[in-house]
Amino acid sequence: MSRILHKSFYLILLLVCASQAYAWGDRGHRVIALIAWHYLTPATQAKIDNILRLDRSGLTATDFASEATWADAYRDSDRNTTRVRYEQTRHWHYINLEIAHPDFVSACFGSSPLRLSQRASEGSAQSCSVDKVEQFARELGAVNTTDAERLFALQFVMHLVGDIHQPLHASDNDDEGGNTLSVSAKNFDGSLHAFWDNAVIAKGAPETIA
Repeated sequence: MSRILHKSFYLILLLVCASQAYAWGDRGHRVIALIAWHYLTPATQAKIDNILRLDRSGLTATDFASEATWADAYRDSDRNTTRVRYEQTRHWHYINLEIAHPDFVSACFGSSPLRLSQRASEGSAQSCSVDKVEQFARELGAVNTTDAERLFALQFVMHLVGDIHQPLHASDNDDEGGNTLSVSAKNFDGSLHAFWDNAVIAKGAPETIA
């Protein structure tokens, strides 16, 4: 991926997400991906498509919007079996920054750097979303990144930038990111976290974006 592609995609996705503090279940991730796609140049879109076509996992379709949900599908693909992918990547999707006493290093499990020559995909399971976005973004801009790692990095950057802008993926009020708080609303009963992830975005997203 060229430096232009890296900057165009990464910065546009950040800017779009920053102005849309919504929740990110599958529909939310697809919505933000479609918005970001609109602002990419045709040349950048083509380069991204070429990378995503390398995805043979079968976890999602390979279009841009579908691939924005890939990291969740990857994490959950062995959640009920071996749990290898689940345990390796589940912490990467959030940063539980305490509202009352924010401590970034603690929220990022010590924010340990990658070892020399270690790929971001092989990094510690004890890493937060902020650190993983930075690590994967560096790989997207590096000329020596392998095709397989570049695909993995793109899939995670697409997803994690969205996760960071879901309030309950980025903060904690001694409630496990809203997971211990219950919400009852029209057509919904569950945790506050799940309410943000799905119910809120469902009220605003077109029905055609599933």
